[in-house]
Amino acid sequence: MAKLTITSANANLVLFAPPIVVVPVRLEGFASDTMMNIPSAQIVETRMGVDGIKSAGKVNNLKPFSIELQADSPSIKYFNQITAYQQTLDALYFTLTVELPAIKKKAVFTNCTLNTEKMLPDMQKVLEAITYDFDCEAISMFTLG
Repeated sequence: MAKLTITSANANLVLFAPPIVVVPVRLEGFASDTMMNIPSAQIVETRMGVDGIKSAGKVNNLKPFSIELQADSPSIKYFNQITAYQQTLDALYFTLTVELPAIKKKAVFTNCTLNTEKMLPDMQKVLEAITYDFDCEAISMFTLG
């Protein structure tokens, strides 16, 4: 069995966002240090009663994540188009598929929305990367062949 690695250089992020992106497209042009950030999400809420007995229960929460693109990324156009759609019409729900061959994992993010806009990068010595913030309803995990 081949040893797993920790590279993200061979990761694939594929966006499907009809009516803006009607054929799934592979995103490209990620920032130098960050491609995608997925913070942990709370899945159980716990309480301690005054009598010292703990209670816990499952909670449903949005699944936040962010994608960071270089200022010259050709994929920025898709997020600008989604932003324009949402400003003019309504929220646009889309799907993002993430494949991580290095660890043989695939994740499908469903009912995602773009929640922040940044039409221009910060201007430093060079143009800075742009971070896009999203959340989704569910993330389904799969194992790659």
